[in-house]
Amino acid sequence: MAARLERTLAAAGLGAAEAARVLDAHDAAGLHRATLLPPDEDDPRWLHPGRNVLILLEDGGVQEPDWLALVAGLDQGRPALIDPRVREKAAARGLPLLLPVASDPVASDGGGSDDAWLEAVLLLDADGLATVLADWLDHLRHLHLEPASPARTRVARWAEERLFPLAVRSGGTLERRLRWWCSRVGKGLAASGDFNSC
Repeated sequence: MAARLERTLAAAGLGAAEAARVLDAHDAAGLHRATLLPPDEDDPRWLHPGRNVLILLEDGGVQEPDWLALVAGLDQGRPALIDPRVREKAAARGLPLLLPVASDPVASDGGGSDDAWLEAVLLLDADGLATVLADWLDHLRHLHLEPASPARTRVARWAEERLFPLAVRSGGTLERRLRWWCSRVGKGLAASGDFNSC
């Protein structure tokens, strides 16, 4: 993954110093995960940091190295995997990490944090919004691999109700990819009921 990231960053025109900052953040995310997860090169949790960068760069069109470095460490769907240093950097950028529907039910406060999270996301600039969407898109792409559970259903419904409208606001490839996920995958994961915003 690191070699692919290096090639993609260079092809996007990032300078050596900027690319190094993103690659260092990717390496740091891997080192943090190594303290928490068993080694498994096929586990989506291991691949998430690199895929986040690729999605933000290629689908979100973001080339700002600070956002690319930050997204490498994000994992809002699995908050226990976010390094505390990444949380601090996210807070400094105004990126909300209130996790109203985290796939881990213990991490979800179940209270009114969803509205506060949404308000904070709406205050982000276009690159910040794309960062949130890229992180969640990669998580959603692998949601079907998780065992069926109320938490998985809640995430799928939340994505349809909250993330998809944000993607529409953002537009572009991220919107198209989230629209595809909602219409093809999300509906099945959200169980029966009205799931028709996509």
